[in-house]
Amino acid sequence: MLLLTVLACTHTPPEPTVPEVEPAAVVVFVRHAEKAKDGTPDPPLTEAGQARAQCLVEVMRPAQPRRVLATNYQRTQATVAPTAAAFGLTPEVLDAGDDAKWLETLRASKPGTVTLVAGHSNTIPQLVQGLGGQVYDLDDKGYIPDHVYDRMVVVTLDRQGRATSSTVFDYCRAAPAE
Repeated sequence: MLLLTVLACTHTPPEPTVPEVEPAAVVVFVRHAEKAKDGTPDPPLTEAGQARAQCLVEVMRPAQPRRVLATNYQRTQATVAPTAAAFGLTPEVLDAGDDAKWLETLRASKPGTVTLVAGHSNTIPQLVQGLGGQVYDLDDKGYIPDHVYDRMVVVTLDRQGRATSSTVFDYCRAAPAE
């Protein structure tokens, strides 16, 4: 009996284990950079827009994106092209109007990856909300205001592709006009 008592007192319970948590997928949404006002439905970027696209490379460098998505408009593709090139990636192009395809694609993001998405003032809020996140400071239509090009929305997704958090930042602010 004494031996059992001694053994019971000297028995160390096993260390508690922390379950391994799979890293979340992160989706970084940016509105396309400044576009030319050339009267066409698919204008190129202005010089300021090209500068913002270059700046985006440095903003994204710490995140190490593994996937880049853009709409079928040249301004979104030009916005992410320098970042894609810097990371040896080829942007995937999806139709701007196909919300179902966008949501399916984003929900399938692999845990631990960062995806950069260039969208539009009207598509970004819809996609973020479709994932369960939120975007603030929208105009009366629920869009990113037309003059705002420095909005970045970072959405963290769980394994089911649902937003667990969404954070809005300003990035690569343009120099004030003189």
